[in-house]
Amino acid sequence: MSGLLTKDPNTRLGGGPRDALDVMAHQFFDCIDWDALVRKSVIPKLCAAAPRGDAASLQGRREI
Repeated sequence: MSGLLTKDPNTRLGGGPRDALDVMAHQFFDCIDWDALVRKSVIPKLCAAAPRGDAASLQGRREI
């Protein structure tokens, strides 16, 4: 994972000619089904629940 933090974009993981394919092939991401992700058929393992109409988490944020 430290490869993603490399300052030089030319030597950074994903910064070479294979681009994102190098990131996708990294051992850390072995558990990700990239085809399912592209199809948007991945079911999240964790989903935060918030009551309908509850905007408390948005307080203090300004619109950009």
